[in-house]
Amino acid sequence: FGYGILAANALVIASIPDMEAIFEEKENCILAFSFLMGMSETVFWFTNFIASFIINIVIYLVISLVFSFWAGMNDNSFTMIFVVSIFYIIAELWFQYFISTFLNNVKNGRGLLVGLIMASTATAFVFQFATLTHHSGATTTVIYIFSFFPMSAYELFIMQGSIASYTNNIPTYRWNNMNDGAYFCRPWIPLVWLIMDFVIYFLLFLVLNAFLPRKYGHPPLKISHF
Repeated sequence: FGYGILAANALVIASIPDMEAIFEEKENCILAFSFLMGMSETVFWFTNFIASFIINIVIYLVISLVFSFWAGMNDNSFTMIFVVSIFYIIAELWFQYFISTFLNNVKNGRGLLVGLIMASTATAFVFQFATLTHHSGATTTVIYIFSFFPMSAYELFIMQGSIASYTNNIPTYRWNNMNDGAYFCRPWIPLVWLIMDFVIYFLLFLVLNAFLPRKYGHPPLKISHF
């Protein structure tokens, strides 16, 4: 439970300064003149994404090394943990950007980040006491529902790997056993869901950012364009 919370929320905490900068810009229109002078929104958003991604890739490299070689997920494949972590970073950042399209001030933005931490704790409880205790059709349904949220899919991956490390009930993660039926949730499921979440929330962000009204200027696109 503890490892799942720590791993999932590390990204949220690390991205607080960058997310606050985005909400401050939306609230105070700091970059309005930059946009008027020719800087594209594409450059603005991808600069924010790349900066956050670089910071988090370093953090999750350390987390993956600690988990696989020191404590938490000993004997699990380091490369598998790190690859899943990379997809989690990408999916969660675009999920946060997607949510940010509905919020226009710093206060609401901070509420979002606190809400994400609370939500991750709640889903970890579900995984700890229900999903990762027995096999059933309901368990599979719960896994798919919660996996729409990147934090939940990543928590599930980390928590199951920790159980595999500390007990002999299920095998530790290896690339060649991603479809092993002994797992409560086969490891390929959270990995595929993180990839799907990345695509889904990236596309939703693009659509909403292009259509929703903004504090200054006009949305790039209107329904009438189609």
